[in-house]
Amino acid sequence: MKLRGDEEMMMEAKRGGAPLVKVRKQREAADAAKAARHAAAERKVDTRRKIVLGGAVLALMRANAEFREMLKLNLPAMAAERDRLVLARLFDDLEKQP
Repeated sequence: MKLRGDEEMMMEAKRGGAPLVKVRKQREAADAAKAARHAAAERKVDTRRKIVLGGAVLALMRANAEFREMLKLNLPAMAAERDRLVLARLFDDLEKQP
């Protein structure tokens, strides 16, 4: 019979293999690694969403002057101080385009 995960490690500990403390630490490390992989995957999805949304907003800003003006008035208040100059340059560049 093939056992998996905790059961397999517990059987090894009972047979005189790895001490139980070591088995628990291995399981905790495996669980932490799994959680870290999940968190990394979630961050990748979130980053991709932001990229897609940002591209859509930029396209709308180029195509729709009213939308661009609405963002120009409201976005700086929501942005971090370090991002306001970047936004100002973006709006200036968009206004120069035909």
